[in-house]
Amino acid sequence: MIKNGHHPMNTTGKDAGTNLGATACSPEKRRRTIRVWCDGCYDMVHYGHSNQLRQAKAMGDYLIVGVHTDGEISQHKGPPVFTQDERYKMVRAIKWVDEIVEGAPYVTTLETLDKYTSDFCVHGDDITLTADGKDTYEEVKRSGRYRECKRTQGVSTTDLVGRMLLMTKAHHSNIGHSDYQQHTDNFGKGPKGHSPWTGVSQFLQTSQEVNRYKGKNYPIMNVHERTLSVLACRYVSEVVIGAPYAVTRELLDHFKVDLVCHGKTEVHPDKDGSDPYAEPRKKGILHTVDSMNSLTTDSIVQRIIKNRLLFEARNQKKEAKEMAVIQAMKRREEEKGKERAQAEVNRYKGKNYPIMNVHERTLSVLACRYVSEVVIGAPYAVTRELLDHFKVDLVCHGKTEVHPDKDGSDPYAEPRKKGILHTVDSMNSLTTDSIVQRIIKNRLLFEARNQKKEAKEMAVIQAMKRREEEKGKERAQAVL
Repeated sequence: MIKNGHHPMNTTGKDAGTNLGATACSPEKRRRTIRVWCDGCYDMVHYGHSNQLRQAKAMGDYLIVGVHTDGEISQHKGPPVFTQDERYKMVRAIKWVDEIVEGAPYVTTLETLDKYTSDFCVHGDDITLTADGKDTYEEVKRSGRYRECKRTQGVSTTDLVGRMLLMTKAHHSNIGHSDYQQHTDNFGKGPKGHSPWTGVSQFLQTSQEVNRYKGKNYPIMNVHERTLSVLACRYVSEVVIGAPYAVTRELLDHFKVDLVCHGKTEVHPDKDGSDPYAEPRKKGILHTVDSMNSLTTDSIVQRIIKNRLLFEARNQKKEAKEMAVIQAMKRREEEKGKERAQAEVNRYKGKNYPIMNVHERTLSVLACRYVSEVVIGAPYAVTRELLDHFKVDLVCHGKTEVHPDKDGSDPYAEPRKKGILHTVDSMNSLTTDSIVQRIIKNRLLFEARNQKKEAKEMAVIQAMKRREEEKGKERAQAVL
């Protein structure tokens, strides 16, 4: 379970959070407030968008997000999947957003920043272009009122659209599936090369990948548990979930890495037998760190094996006293497995659901301002044990159809019996099915949009390369 932080929210007007205009504070305090501007399409909002807004909010105190209209997006990129009203609603629900501006211009100007008294704007480290191939942030970059944050690897609107069009049941449980890999690699890719900003990143290392190079029954903990453990370390600033085993040039460039560190443990070769640290070694930025600690996963396992009888006796004694509690916990834990969670959704939804895997869905829900806690891998049926454990007073479900459990039983039987089941009308007819139908209906338009976008980006990349080559020649001539 992950607890979710909250920001204060004001439901009136267009503010998503606290209304600064209504806050009683001195002019001096208001002047000290750093106001940050972000803007974008925010089509098919995913955790990559949320993470960008989280990083932007961390750069200041108050975050204003401008959302473009359908007309602006169609003119510069192609048709959006979601309507502007749907996109306004989704962005407003992200917990780091304090205020949204509906119908923000596609090109970010100083006039826009001044109008909303923003100190600077923040965008990811990719590039956004107009219909005629110009950088939409050119003016604010020149004025020094532009900041950059890291783009989230492994997810994009392009990727999600590709998954929906592929219509396979394998994408959420087997990310290495050849059909999925080929489709996500090629979706939206133009004939003249591949743009790093439009393509799909495959930074999705799995438990099977760890098992490949560690052997035995590794990893001991699944990727959720390992991620949360590393996040808890005070020396860690950021975590890349599902980082590739090999430290590639793409990874080094994307995260602007100056130093790569590895312990004194053995370095296992990559799948093809190559050195996973070849790139940083070539750049001269690989550093071996002595942790001054000989403790490894293997040595911990050996300790447990050596003292197996003592551990078993201790656990049996504990089990005898707490059997009822342990049995309830076991049932909950069985439901929490990643593969089972995916299969469960697929079982009652069918087709190629879930579109996003359990990591992606967890991060998306965590970004919602209305959510306090998330139970990863919750059971499909709302059981008595679950209600008791989380001290649930009310269980809510929308007006969509309730699918029976595997055995044909009502998954809401327990809360229904307790009289705590409540049906909520979201006042919104949008469903995953209807979104998929929109994409299928406009498949050719979406593919053309991504190819057009990538073609513009490739033109910019080529121009940047030419400029760098010219600068290199000038420097060489200056030396001579």
